[in-house]
Amino acid sequence: MSEITESRVLDEQVRLLYRGAVRCTAMNYAFVPAMALLLYDQGHRLALGAWLLAVLLVTTVRLMTVLKGAPYDRFFGDSPRQHRRFVAGVAVHALTWGAGMAWFVTQLVPLYQSFLFMVILIGIAVAMITYSTSLLSFFVFQAGLAAPPLLTLLVLWREHAAVLGLLTFAGCGLISGVALWNYRRLTTSIRLRFERSVLLDTLKQADENLQSSNQQLGMLRQQLVRVSLTDELTGIPNRRHFDEVLEKEWRIGQRNGTPLSCLMIDVDYFKQYYEHYGQQAGDSCVKRVAQAIDFHVRRPADLAARYDEEEFIVLLPDTTNASALMLANRIVQSIALLHITHEASPRGEVTASMGLASIVPERRRGADALVGATDEALSRARADGRDRIVNAGALQSQPETEHKQDSET
Repeated sequence: MSEITESRVLDEQVRLLYRGAVRCTAMNYAFVPAMALLLYDQGHRLALGAWLLAVLLVTTVRLMTVLKGAPYDRFFGDSPRQHRRFVAGVAVHALTWGAGMAWFVTQLVPLYQSFLFMVILIGIAVAMITYSTSLLSFFVFQAGLAAPPLLTLLVLWREHAAVLGLLTFAGCGLISGVALWNYRRLTTSIRLRFERSVLLDTLKQADENLQSSNQQLGMLRQQLVRVSLTDELTGIPNRRHFDEVLEKEWRIGQRNGTPLSCLMIDVDYFKQYYEHYGQQAGDSCVKRVAQAIDFHVRRPADLAARYDEEEFIVLLPDTTNASALMLANRIVQSIALLHITHEASPRGEVTASMGLASIVPERRRGADALVGATDEALSRARADGRDRIVNAGALQSQPETEHKQDSET
């Protein structure tokens, strides 16, 4: 077991010692009058009074000490030192009782000697309940209480000394066995409780670490998904993201019968711009055009993405062809207002060509029909001299019979 757990076990043992010692020490006040009645007519009364007064004084001091140092709801700051102080107090208290009994035992008749040693065994048994939490405390108390009168009786050898000695040894041995069993049971219980507590703390910490790791993993996964769907140069969605959104919006349009519009934008003479100004200027041009396009895509469902090196595409769910054309004009104007110098272009500045198409999604067509029509419109815009918008209009629904012929083919 770890040193921390051993320290916590000792803390709990000392705490239980002090808590139980309050009741055990207070019980000594009941033994004082019992001893006074037992010995009143059997010896020197002045010595008896002085001894019992000394016992009362020691009991009171010890009770005050135990009460002062008995934190029932917390652990000691220095348990080993508190344990040593407790054992020292037990020794003084037991020897005060034992010394007085040693003085009076030789003055008693055998019957009263038997009563005296019975009281001793009862006192040891009562103290065992508390002091067995610490075997050192218990054996110190037992030795301090029983050894002086027993040794005195055996040394001076009075009648029945051997019998009383054997009975006392047997009683002390029996009580010691019970104390040892109680100590082991209690210590094992305390140790298991703290080991379980340490294990629960470890499991709790591991669970918190696991949750933290899962959160970090989730954040990394989100970042990975975001990176995989975002164009690295411009920071807007990439073609993969556009394809996913297109399929989703196509199904929504089929279900709701709402129009779907698409814009495809190409930077005019970009190859010449790239060759004339270099990669850094080319990347800067693409980024500024992307920002101009993305600025006008404000609805949550709308999406602007980088489709190719200098091509961009805008998806406009639930948008008519007329509304899409208005947005296309604003985007073209915004790109022109960038005033990016382009000496290799007939216009002298960067311009853009745009294709536009709209459709109401239907089951007889796939989403590629919209993209294809938009790309075709963009090709016409380039062929017609660039810097213009070609509108393919709203695509007509494909006849059912044509769809059946295609299926049979």
